[in-house]
Amino acid sequence: MDETTLKDIIARNITACRKAKGLTQLDVAEKLNYTDKAVSKWERAESIPDITTMYQLAELYGVTLNDLCTESGGARIGKIGKVLKSHKLIIPFLSAGLVWLVATIAFVFLTMFLGSYKTWLAFVYAVPVSIIVLLVFSAIWGNKILSSVLISLLIWSIPTCVVLTVSFSMIWLLFIIPVPLQILVILWYVMRIKASKEK
Repeated sequence: MDETTLKDIIARNITACRKAKGLTQLDVAEKLNYTDKAVSKWERAESIPDITTMYQLAELYGVTLNDLCTESGGARIGKIGKVLKSHKLIIPFLSAGLVWLVATIAFVFLTMFLGSYKTWLAFVYAVPVSIIVLLVFSAIWGNKILSSVLISLLIWSIPTCVVLTVSFSMIWLLFIIPVPLQILVILWYVMRIKASKEK
């Protein structure tokens, strides 16, 4: 095998691994203490990482050095990528589903012991808890857009829960608090987008 072929194989494999993990070139560069330009060169087959860096990449991606350096490793990486993508959807929704299971159990027991007075609030409070669970997974996997949307939903769902729980005449004023928070979330998102474009 010549050097050009090896560069191409490694480039394809490390690119497939990075995408399967849902990482950007900048994320990988930061984890390995390299620049994103170096990672880009590896993925364009302009250069090959040294053996120590290859080992770090294999550890980061959860594959072997052989997987990164061979054609057959590329097939295995493709399968791993498909599994990871399906898990990225299944695991968060299973976790959120558990929140709703707990809410259902709470509703049943509260209704049995307290009667039907506001026991439906168990489902209302399941909304912000589900959002928090989804937000944690979104942050782990680095989905900036989804994280921003979930933070916005959380900001508005908490006062909604309080308003539905407590009743007094001026309770609607709680909906003023999320307004500046929402503006901050929007500004934070715009700043992150600009920062990632500059890099």
